[in-house]
Amino acid sequence: MKKKHLRMFRRILAGTAILTVLVPVRAQVSNPSEWSGFVKGSGNMVVVDTFRMQTFSGAAGDNWEYTVIGETNVSEIQKALVIPLGSGVAFDSFKIDNYRNGIIQMRCAAKSLALKEIMTLRYLYGGLLKTRKLYEPKVDNVDLNYTNAQITGSPYSMEFIAADPAEKTYNGYYLLSEIFAFGQIPQYSLFSGNGNWNDTIRWSHLPPFRHRRALINGGVEINSLVQCNQAGLADGSLRIIDKGHFIVDELFLHNTDISLTVAGELTVNKQITIYYTFPEKGKWYFLSFPFDVSLKGLDPRFQLKDDAFSGNGNYLYVQTYNSDKRASSQQATGNWEVFPMPSSSENPLIFEKGKGYLVALDAAASDNTLTFSVDKENIPDNFGKATSIPINISSSGDVDTDHSGWYLCGNPLPAPLELSRIKTDPALDGNIYLYAGNTYKPYPIGSNYALPPFAAFFVKATAATALTIIGELSAANAILLKSDFSLRSELAEPTEVKTQISQVEKETGKSFLKGNTLYLDNLPSAGKVKVIDVTGRVVYYRAVLNGSSVLPLSLRSGLYIIIIEAGGYRAQHKCVLTQ
Repeated sequence: MKKKHLRMFRRILAGTAILTVLVPVRAQVSNPSEWSGFVKGSGNMVVVDTFRMQTFSGAAGDNWEYTVIGETNVSEIQKALVIPLGSGVAFDSFKIDNYRNGIIQMRCAAKSLALKEIMTLRYLYGGLLKTRKLYEPKVDNVDLNYTNAQITGSPYSMEFIAADPAEKTYNGYYLLSEIFAFGQIPQYSLFSGNGNWNDTIRWSHLPPFRHRRALINGGVEINSLVQCNQAGLADGSLRIIDKGHFIVDELFLHNTDISLTVAGELTVNKQITIYYTFPEKGKWYFLSFPFDVSLKGLDPRFQLKDDAFSGNGNYLYVQTYNSDKRASSQQATGNWEVFPMPSSSENPLIFEKGKGYLVALDAAASDNTLTFSVDKENIPDNFGKATSIPINISSSGDVDTDHSGWYLCGNPLPAPLELSRIKTDPALDGNIYLYAGNTYKPYPIGSNYALPPFAAFFVKATAATALTIIGELSAANAILLKSDFSLRSELAEPTEVKTQISQVEKETGKSFLKGNTLYLDNLPSAGKVKVIDVTGRVVYYRAVLNGSSVLPLSLRSGLYIIIIEAGGYRAQHKCVLTQ
C-alpha cells in the first residue's frame, strides 16, 4: 500500500509541476509587454522542428532544394527519386546555428545491386567534409527494402553518390523516397521591425513554421505559403499579399495597435481569439468585432448579465442602440437597450460583425482583459478583406430631423478603417460620428482619418442601405482616431452634431458653395471634383489644378453629394442645388 500511495503522490507532484510551467507561460504569451523577455527565458520551451524536407511529391512542405547528378530522376510510379549507378543528388546546405542536436534522416531502398555498387554519403559537419557508406552489398544481385537512416551531430548538407556500375552489373539503382533535417529550437519566435516572414534577421529564433509559434511585434508580410501552429499579433501588422497564403491553427489578436489585411488567403484551422483590455472596470465603452461572437465565444471566466451593474463579480454587460425607437419617439434619451438573452438557443449570437455596442465590465471583475473567440466554422470568408456593413433602419422622409437614421456601426476589419475607403452613398449624410470623450464628433467620409480596429461609430442615414468598404489599406499615414473613451455622461446619444446638408451656402474652410457655384480655395495639389446624384450616378466630373478654382455647377435642382480629392485634402458634402 505504501508503494501505491508513493506512486500516486509522484503523479500528483508531476502534474502540479506541469501546471506551474504552463500557467506562467500562458500568462506571458497573453501579455505582449512580456514577449521580449519571454522568448529569451526558460519558459520558451525547446521543441523538435523539421526545417528542411523533400518528399519528391510536390508537397507544399517540400522546401529542400537539390541538384541531380547524372541520370538521377523522379519516378512518379515509384514515388521516389531514382539514383542510377554512377549518378547522385546534392541537397543545398543550410545554416544550423539556431538549432541544437540537428539530425538528417532519409528513407532509402535499392534494386538489383552487384557487389561493390556502394552508396556513399558526403556531408558537412563542424566545418569538415565527412564521408560515410550508406549501403554496401554483401551478396550479388541483392535488393534492399526501404529502411531509415540518420546522420546525427548537426550536419548541414547532404550528398548521395552511387558507385559506378561493377564489371558484372545488373543495372541496379537506389531509391530515395524522403529526406528530412530537424533539430531542437525554442517554440516561440518574436518578430520585430519590418520585413518578410522569411527574413531571418527579424526573428528572435528564426521564422516559425509547422509546429512552432509566432509572436509579431512589427510589420510582417507574407508573399508565399506559410504554415505555423500559432500566431499572436500585437503592436504590429500582418499583411498577406496576393500570392501569400497563411495557414495557422490558432490566431490571437490584441486590441493594441494592430493591422491584419488579407489580399491572398488566410486559413485558420481552429479558432481566432481577440484579447480586449478595458481601460477601466465599471464603465461603458464602445466596442465592435470583425466576426460574429456567440455566447460560447465569450471568455469562460465571465458571465453575461442583462441587468444593471451589480458590482460583485466577473460579469459582462452589453447594450445596443435602437435607432428606430429614437426615430419614432423623437427623443435623444432612453434609446440604449440592455442586450436580451435569447432563451431558445444554447449558443446565441451576442456580437454581430459590423455592429457597434456599449460594453462594460463589472466593477468587481477579477481582470480587465477578456477573450472573444470564433471557431473555424464561423470565421467570415472575407475576414480581413473589403466588405460591407448593413445599415438597418426604417426609411425616413424627413432628412433634416435630428432623430432619424442614427445607426451604430462597428469596424468590420481587424485593421484600421480609412474613411477614404468608404464608398459614397446618397443615403448617408457624408459623415461618421465618433464619441470623443464628451461629445460625438463628425468626420467626413472620404477624409484622411482612420478608425482603429474594434471601434464603434454612428452614421446617419435616410433609408436602409449598406456601408461599403472598397480598395485596400493605403500605405499612406492616415490620422488614426482614438475610440476608447468611456461614455462619461449618462448613456449619451448623438444630438448636438449637425449634418452637412446645405440649402444655399456651405463653407468648409477650403471649399464652399455659393448658390450653384463651387469655390475651391488653396488646394494643396491637383485633384478632381465629382458630383453624385441620389441614385449614385456620377453627373459631374472635373479635374482641377492646385490653388484656387471656381466651378459653376449647371445641374438640375436636387440633392447631390460633392466629392473633392486633391492630394492630402479630401472633402465630401451633401447639398441641395436649386435653379
